[in-house]
Amino acid sequence: MRPTLDDRDRDEAGRIIYLGDVRRRKTSRRRLSPDRHYLAALAVVALAAWALWALVVLTLPPARLLTYLAFFLPFGLALASTGALVAYAAERRFGTAPSLSGSVRRGILLGAFAVLNGATLAAHLWSPVVLLGGAVVAAAADTVLSRRSF
Repeated sequence: MRPTLDDRDRDEAGRIIYLGDVRRRKTSRRRLSPDRHYLAALAVVALAAWALWALVVLTLPPARLLTYLAFFLPFGLALASTGALVAYAAERRFGTAPSLSGSVRRGILLGAFAVLNGATLAAHLWSPVVLLGGAVVAAAADTVLSRRSF
């Protein structure tokens, strides 16, 4: 409901200012560009992580634990950031309102799942049980964390 107009509601130029209209305009402008700066930063992190991972793959032979860490840490970061970008794009394409925090959470879970399977494979300990258990844990973590964010 709009208030009654009198001389107190006018500014120096004679325009009528209603605070509800100003608030509505700000929220509609925010919806047009929701998270583009964060997505751009996430894309830069993804590109840097993929470049670092490629550098490690091309230069370091896997011989010791330190080289395996140098392999899997940039790989996990690259998968997590790329997975977050893909999840955000999929939510935007198929969902109603994409959530950056939900997309980052799913990207991190994807990266952790891939690193877990790759590390157990490199240690010659991989089995289908690890694959299934990792998938169940990732799905359960996504469910628990998504309910907690509401």
